[in-house]
Amino acid sequence: SPPPLEAVSLAVERQAQRALGVDRALGAIAAETAIETAVRAVCDEVGSLEVEVAAESTWQMLTLPTKRGSVTAASVRARSVVAGGVRASSAELSFPEGVSVVLGTPTSSQPAAQPAAFGLP
Repeated sequence: SPPPLEAVSLAVERQAQRALGVDRALGAIAAETAIETAVRAVCDEVGSLEVEVAAESTWQMLTLPTKRGSVTAASVRARSVVAGGVRASSAELSFPEGVSVVLGTPTSSQPAAQPAAFGLP
């Protein structure tokens, strides 16, 4: 049985998913939107962009008590990309085995030692 906070988090997420008519982790949907926004911001031009993030739950993505989250799979595919004067007909970044994310403490005013440390599990 999951710890009480995790169980409550999962129950709230499932209720929100039903209300929104989605069957994916809300954190994964938010991560896709953030990644798409970041890619479009750093590229001069992007013809098409496909971002996929998969996780069992938002809780699993964040897992705050251990400061380590997990994404089961992630990929970014772009077509007709121009960035920094370099043109590519396509670009792809894929993590089919998943990604571990080291998180900072959300309530701390101090940045994490490695705020964006990503590594394969």
